Amino acid sequence: MSIDRLAPPGRWLCALGVYVLLAASANAERRWPELALPAAVSRSPITDGLELNGVPLRVQSLRSALSAPALAAALRASLGGAVVESRLGRQRVLGHAHGGFYTTVQIDEGEAASGGSRALLVTADLARAAGQREHQQALVRRWLQRLPAGSQLLSHTRARDGDRWSNQLVYRNGLSQALNARALGTAMKDLGMALRHTAETGRVLLFEGPGREALAVIGRLPDGRASVVLTTVTPREPLP
Repeated sequence: MSIDRLAPPGRWLCALGVYVLLAASANAERRWPELALPAAVSRSPITDGLELNGVPLRVQSLRSALSAPALAAALRASLGGAVVESRLGRQRVLGHAHGGFYTTVQIDEGEAASGGSRALLVTADLARAAGQREHQQALVRRWLQRLPAGSQLLSHTRARDGDRWSNQLVYRNGLSQALNARALGTAMKDLGMALRHTAETGRVLLFEGPGREALAVIGRLPDGRASVVLTTVTPREPLP
């Protein structure tokens, strides 16, 4: 199994949560809006099948020969309307709400020395997220039933991988590493997987089953609680 395929999403997913707001209405079969880009900017798709805490996302990368400030000015004009602007480390972040969607552009201002600039364009379908809220809540409840009592779910990311779903859960609890590992073994058994490998320290566990696999990393927070990152790849089912 490729560990890269199960690697956690980049830090931008955590940052995105700051900018994802609630929507008021649902709209089935919605098309993703296309942002008109200047000729000097090229885009490459990353994914349009990602969900973060029940919010559908489309992610694209942008590259340009323009400097980061010039790219920010061009994208600000392309977004139009009211644009929220902030900074996150070396990232300049532009946000714009439109028609039930929320578009976030993260421009890397640390690229100046190498010439040109790059950015990450993320569009969240807030209206569709509102329409499938009950489904997401049922999905979260199902996962919580598999986790040890007292576990707090911090984030749930889901992505389509052909005919399979990739799910990543980040949660914490007050249990020991050994108890969390035992609970994970039981939960993965219910999903048709068995433990195939564990690191010498017991912090990394690999599970496999027919057409499915999972990777769990158990850490310890400064306050003594356990932090668990669980990534599973399973067949696409209504509630994987």
